[in-house]
Amino acid sequence: MEKDKYYTASKALPEGRTVWAMTFRHPLRRDARGKYGLKVRKGLATTEEDRANDLVEQMNELLSKLELHNISKRADAAKLFDEIIVSAFYDGVEPEGYNPELIRTLLFLFLLAARISARFVSRNHWCRKKPRFCGTSSALIPKMTDSLRLLLQKQQSRILRL
Repeated sequence: MEKDKYYTASKALPEGRTVWAMTFRHPLRRDARGKYGLKVRKGLATTEEDRANDLVEQMNELLSKLELHNISKRADAAKLFDEIIVSAFYDGVEPEGYNPELIRTLLFLFLLAARISARFVSRNHWCRKKPRFCGTSSALIPKMTDSLRLLLQKQQSRILRL
């Protein structure tokens, strides 16, 4: 996102509707071409023009405050702005690099490896006396644990950076 570029919001009364809507370019979301500034349209849940004007002014203020353009600042924004404005701005914003499918897959593989190792340990009578994993299949556990730990640390650092 360019530092000098500020986006603004506008309101419109869609044809045939009685409820006002707001449109703005989102500084944290990418469009289909991968550029920041996805055009967002959000209903304002009001039929009063004065209330719609107030909400648009709040969105313009939020868009101009660069320090609030971070997913972790949602709570701070909720103290300053109406809930409609906060949800319009922060809903749909995910940390860059956030990959829930990858986390789910690694967790599944980790649990699968743990289950295989537990079965192997319980079936070998000579291992029952030892309170540790043994056998070749248990070699997967430390590798999976390290991979999952590293992935979760990376995801957490990306979330905190936004």
